[in-house]
Amino acid sequence: MQEIIFKWPGFEKLPINCFKLPKLNLSFRGNISERRDQELERYVGYEVDIDDDELFYRYLHAFQSKDNPFLYLTLGDLSYDVLQQGGCGGGSLEINVAIARIQNIPEVVDVRQRDQLERSVQFLFDQESDGEMHGPNFEWVSINGLNYLREDGTHERSNPNYIFYLPINQRHALAVSFDFLGFVPIDESLPTELYAALMSGAESFLSYIQIEDAND
Repeated sequence: MQEIIFKWPGFEKLPINCFKLPKLNLSFRGNISERRDQELERYVGYEVDIDDDELFYRYLHAFQSKDNPFLYLTLGDLSYDVLQQGGCGGGSLEINVAIARIQNIPEVVDVRQRDQLERSVQFLFDQESDGEMHGPNFEWVSINGLNYLREDGTHERSNPNYIFYLPINQRHALAVSFDFLGFVPIDESLPTELYAALMSGAESFLSYIQIEDAND
């Protein structure tokens, strides 16, 4: 089977977005400023006190409870058209970058422990599943020295979706969601070679994420 190669954006050339967290600095690359400026109510600021409960409550989605197991602060959204190298195939890539507050899950006290992060995401998956979800099909992947939990969040009636979770501290994780639009019909699974090609693009974006001690 011939390898599939897509022309991904040159992430290394895109602007660096820096967010200041308690004791940590978080950064990733991409053009997020225009959408942030247009939808101020959707995105948290560049100084993010993830220990402030009220900050998470301020960004609750409609009808979302403060007691939900996952609460989110959205940092940015990105969209790219992607073409296949040497072919006519392709589609579009949508990326959402957020910080997840993980709470109220039995036997979970520190999501930096692999089994507890898996238990947390499984708990959310079970809550949201309607019997037509593909995943979660957990897999741990190491990218640029950081260890991510990858989840298949694909619904049978939607485009392929994969979410990468990176623990930040005992109750927070970075959640980076990738939606791949137009690569396969909505009700079809990804062939192995196409899956590998799409994950290559996701991991290219993730390779430019950095989390550093603010005191360094």
